[in-house]
Amino acid sequence: MKITKVKLHNYRLYAGEQVIDLTPPCREKPVILVGGMNGEGKTTLLEGIQLALYGRMSEVLSHHGGTYAEYLDKSIHRGPDRSSGALVEVEFEAVDEDE
Repeated sequence: MKITKVKLHNYRLYAGEQVIDLTPPCREKPVILVGGMNGEGKTTLLEGIQLALYGRMSEVLSHHGGTYAEYLDKSIHRGPDRSSGALVEVEFEAVDEDE
């Protein structure tokens, strides 16, 4: 599996809709690096991907404690648009080893 795009909407520190394109710029440079200062959202991005792929089975829950519903409620951005909820969407390509 190759993750190609992540969309975050009011998820934790990501206010509004944020779309992160993870498609490498070319075949010769197949790696995407995510960097930033402490507190800028790197771990939140990875936790969001894990939550989208594994839901209740995600290890994210074991680090935060509480129930799944409590974690989801705490994950909604605390801005003025809280009533619209939060969303994490992961787009990926399924890769067959024979191709």
